[in-house]
Amino acid sequence: MVNKEIATKVLKVCLATGADFAEIFYETTKKNSIVMMNKMIKSSDTSVVNGVGIRVLKDLQEAYGYTNEVDEESLLKLATTLASSYNDAPLGIEFELKYTETPKMSTISKYSKDIPNSEKVKYLEACCKAMKEYSSKIIQAVGSFSDETQYVTIANSYGVYKNDVRNHQRVGAVAVASDGKGMQQASNSYGGNFDISY
Repeated sequence: MVNKEIATKVLKVCLATGADFAEIFYETTKKNSIVMMNKMIKSSDTSVVNGVGIRVLKDLQEAYGYTNEVDEESLLKLATTLASSYNDAPLGIEFELKYTETPKMSTISKYSKDIPNSEKVKYLEACCKAMKEYSSKIIQAVGSFSDETQYVTIANSYGVYKNDVRNHQRVGAVAVASDGKGMQQASNSYGGNFDISY
């Protein structure tokens, strides 16, 4: 995580050559996806995204850079590179980063990253079972479960310093039916930024 001390140093470097605004966006995100077809797991994937994006503005000009090396030295190096996009005297912008609470759009009792895949597979088994039992004409039932938990820190030269946790998940279903003469399929999905209990 980019703490206030490091963020302040980085933002000051960004403003050193005449920029009128600078912003840091830090994230670490764990993503997961599982696909089941006719009660068999067809694919499963887990990945982690981690990095920092820095945006430096001057009037209508923008310099942007990204790094997955999130130590102080690397961030200051990136800030220096972005600041070199401009060649003016600093504008004397003063700021103090102050933490403000981010309003919560939903209550999360258990984040997706903390739910074992075995539990997610049970949702898919129930989904595929319901499709297959609906009619003997259902010849293929595909269920998918994807989720991500994203931790975010935003800091900018207006003095904003915020942390947020975003928890997204989605379950999808595809049913393929055949009467021996023709085939049809239907699909639906449900998801959002909410607790898995939904």
